[in-house]
Amino acid sequence: MRTGGSARSLWVSAVAMGCLLAAGQALAGTLRGVVRSVDTKEQRIVVVDADGDDNPLRVAPTAQITLNGRPAKLADLQPGDRVVATFRDDAEGHATASAIAATRGKP
Repeated sequence: MRTGGSARSLWVSAVAMGCLLAAGQALAGTLRGVVRSVDTKEQRIVVVDADGDDNPLRVAPTAQITLNGRPAKLADLQPGDRVVATFRDDAEGHATASAIAATRGKP
């Protein structure tokens, strides 16, 4: 009995299932950088990462935001604040932050 063929088929099926699951679920990530801009009306921020790239983020209405370890609002964030944002990408590739930990002042 040859198991190589069935093992390969099982592996291919597992990879295909993983791709389908990934396509149906949002991808999560963490972004570290510096705030370039804050738009409270549109509930968005732009974060510049270590490579100098702009990363626009939608901010979920339920996002947990802190500034220097204290609860804050999106309106409290300013350009130049250092942030660590937890986000999920939707199917269109738009990132929405669910948590933002910001620091201001001396590092």
